[in-house]
Amino acid sequence: MSVDMENTSGYRYDPVHGRLGTNKDPILEEGRCGTVNFPVRIFYDTRQKGDDILPHLHKALEILCVISGEIHLIVGHVEKHLSSGQIALINSYDVHTIIGTDGSYAKYYVLQVEPDILSSYGMDVRRYMPMHDEEKFLMLEDDTMIALNTLIQQTFEHGQQRGKAAEVNILADVFGIFARIIARSGNEDIGEKQVNYEKKASDRLQYIFSYVGEHYSEDISLDEIARNVHLTRNYFCRFFKQETGITFVEFLNKYRCKEAGELMRNTDMTITEIASSVGFKNLSYFNKTYKKLSGDTPSKNRRQVF
Repeated sequence: MSVDMENTSGYRYDPVHGRLGTNKDPILEEGRCGTVNFPVRIFYDTRQKGDDILPHLHKALEILCVISGEIHLIVGHVEKHLSSGQIALINSYDVHTIIGTDGSYAKYYVLQVEPDILSSYGMDVRRYMPMHDEEKFLMLEDDTMIALNTLIQQTFEHGQQRGKAAEVNILADVFGIFARIIARSGNEDIGEKQVNYEKKASDRLQYIFSYVGEHYSEDISLDEIARNVHLTRNYFCRFFKQETGITFVEFLNKYRCKEAGELMRNTDMTITEIASSVGFKNLSYFNKTYKKLSGDTPSKNRRQVF
């Protein structure tokens, strides 16, 4: 059953495209999703090659369900290609990355829920989320995936409606979704290790992400940022690659190229000016890096924009 997403608005159903790629603080989502009485945020997104959501983490639990096409998703230390109907269960502060794939214009649902949604019932939902990174992906043969697909689609259909009845229906759907997840876990303590994630590692990542967002246009010294999170340069490089799946230099280049893309779409700055303003001091290196990440040179991308 199709859902007319383009004509829907409101806080319950927010059709966001490239949301994380355009916010000024795109890689650390803190704060509450939804409201105290309605702790849920649902929207759909699209992704294609070169339009990636960089490694990020947030407090909200996230359930991602592919509608069509294919995305490359990295959660923790595991990478998977997800196609239509496949689902990922992302716990609080799980580092995750969403990458568009060749020849595939992907659409997917995103459901974000505050982890204390069942706290009044004495339950911490995070304890029931999959602990091991490999278990966070529900593939086609998984019975839970089939049931969750139905419930997620139903949630988004209710999201098109208005009024208190719609809110109650959405909450009922969300409760049904987590009932399936809890039943799948089979053990209240399965998520204990993940709930008690290493706070120091999470704090370091939050600092690194925020630092890049504030200083990407400047010369960023690996030695300085490593020192700021109390690591040696070599250990910092290993730590970042282990937690995000890419090197810090790759992450920084992707961030800068995303900002460059925004400037190409929204300003009349020259390519040279854009390269300099996002932190590339060498135009040749910027051109080479941008083409590697997006598939097109900056000048070709600029012509396509106009």
